[in-house]
Amino acid sequence: DASTKTVSNAQPQPGDALTYTIRLSNPGPALPSVKVTDTLPLNATLVNGSIKVSSGSWGLHTGTLTWTGSVSPSIGVTMTYVMTISSDLTLPTAITNTVVINDGLGHVHTRFAAAIVNGERVYLPILHK
Repeated sequence: DASTKTVSNAQPQPGDALTYTIRLSNPGPALPSVKVTDTLPLNATLVNGSIKVSSGSWGLHTGTLTWTGSVSPSIGVTMTYVMTISSDLTLPTAITNTVVINDGLGHVHTRFAAAIVNGERVYLPILHK
């Protein structure tokens, strides 16, 4: 399965907006009943009106985004949404977002995207011999 989940910024600051993108791809026969379950991270707030899907139908209930639909071999599905990071975070904090993809044929795939808020960048020296 070549489906992916990405985040727009891996090293954001408190208050920044993060765009999450889920791309469902299908290298085989048509999958008519795919289900996606995405539990949204607790340290961020979903931006109203930001959920976009290229096909299928989505729902939102108690911090969980769901999607159902078909994924054909020639045309994938793209889902995006925006979340704003809590401005209360002061320490380095990992925000991990996990999505579970059920292809409807008994195969379940897990994908995740992570961002480190208030992370420290480390620059290592380059040594030449």
